[in-house]
Amino acid sequence: MGGENLAHRYLWNPQVVDQLFADEQIHWDAQAEEFITDELLWALTDHQHTVRNLAAYDAQNNETAIVLHRVFDAFGNETDSIGATDCRCHFATVQWIDYTIDSTIHSYLGRRHEGQRLDAGAY
Repeated sequence: MGGENLAHRYLWNPQVVDQLFADEQIHWDAQAEEFITDELLWALTDHQHTVRNLAAYDAQNNETAIVLHRVFDAFGNETDSIGATDCRCHFATVQWIDYTIDSTIHSYLGRRHEGQRLDAGAY
């Protein structure tokens, strides 16, 4: 197999660029040899497809609860977060991966980007 470390599966809108519908949080069950869904979270986005809330539906109680609420400033920086669940999609549904080697290099959906430092000149 090779995907045993997979922790998230994303459901994207096939008709719109970068619109996330759901984040399925999973783990690999070696005994059953399949992925098990831990939690299915529905993305509640704004007009720029920024995931501001993640909601979980409880079928037994017929209730929906917000498990993650995030606030962003005008520049796309996360300023506040309520909830402990993990979501890699940030401002405008950009998947944000911080590399520990160099904090100025980030990945936008597989494309590398070097952030401009304040002391650096314009590119």
